[in-house]
Amino acid sequence: MGRVPSSGQIKKLRLNLLAWFDDNREVRPWREDFKRLASPYPVWISEIMLQQTTIPVVLPIYTNFINRYPTVRHLAQAPLAEVLNALTGLGYYQRFRNLHKAAQNFVTEANSAGGTLGLINWPKNYVDWLKIPGVGPYTAGAISSIVLGEAKAAVDGNVERILCRLLEIKNPVSAPGIKVFIREIAEKLVCPNQPGNFNEALMELGQKICKKSRPNCPLCPLRNQCQASKQGTQNLLPSKSTLKKKVEIINFIAQVHIWGDKMGLIKRGSSDTRFLKQSTGFPLVEIKAPGEHSTKILESGLSHQPNNNASLQLRHRITKHDLRIWIKIYKYQNMSHSNPRILWWNQLEIPKIINSSLDKKIFDKVHSVLTSS
Repeated sequence: MGRVPSSGQIKKLRLNLLAWFDDNREVRPWREDFKRLASPYPVWISEIMLQQTTIPVVLPIYTNFINRYPTVRHLAQAPLAEVLNALTGLGYYQRFRNLHKAAQNFVTEANSAGGTLGLINWPKNYVDWLKIPGVGPYTAGAISSIVLGEAKAAVDGNVERILCRLLEIKNPVSAPGIKVFIREIAEKLVCPNQPGNFNEALMELGQKICKKSRPNCPLCPLRNQCQASKQGTQNLLPSKSTLKKKVEIINFIAQVHIWGDKMGLIKRGSSDTRFLKQSTGFPLVEIKAPGEHSTKILESGLSHQPNNNASLQLRHRITKHDLRIWIKIYKYQNMSHSNPRILWWNQLEIPKIINSSLDKKIFDKVHSVLTSS
């Protein structure tokens, strides 16, 4: 699988990496907030935001979010829709529903123990962090090492890439047993005296030096220990899986109900669509083939005139799914009664209400047609 480093090599690796980090660490607002507040809150928030998202995208949203919700109590007391709106642009919104739910759980527990001024009982170790909604092994490792000084590894794609090159692991990461092997090695490498700095150093090394393509080996503090660099195979690792990722094509009708200067949105339930559950947006109806009529079309009221303009189409990617969207506009001349599921909003308010990138694409597409006609 790869060449396991000796105890002497591990010690040297730690020293080299931490020395590099001392000289090159980036200023991150959550690092400063953690020092200032001495609370896990900013670290927890940043780690959840950084799941599946790059640092440049997260930075401005994190700063605005912390200013708006400076403590876990502020977050817990805020309406979920408002919280999701503050996180617009990050995608994968289920993690933020879990974040909000966990914040409410923390505050409820604190209030039960000591009233409204009760102290938050933050998790005391890696295992306890794993019990928090939305926290997996990587996030628990990152938080427990940074906040609690617990010697736990935080293995993400950056760390997997570094270790594949460092140990010259030629098997694809997706091959049986490779992820387990990498995690075992990562646990051995963590510096017990500075686990948080070590994990952050590895992450930053992957972001700045040991990148997916064109790794900058001459500037790497681990270049003398990296087997791939010695063998000239750094650009070939990690090996790509021979298995092609299957992309599922799914067809949807997106319904845009218009009544005067208002548009209709719904609060999606668990049975409405397999995507964007519990979010507010345009009604989506999954169909088997383009042009298919669906009996699940959500009617809003009376006297509507559907506009099936074929040009109103778009595509959207969610993980391994390619969504093909056909937008149907329903304009209402009067509203003698309305489907109670549809919530009517002034069109100028819509961008503030919706938070998924798919709904924003739908709105932008329709808005551009309406304003140009």
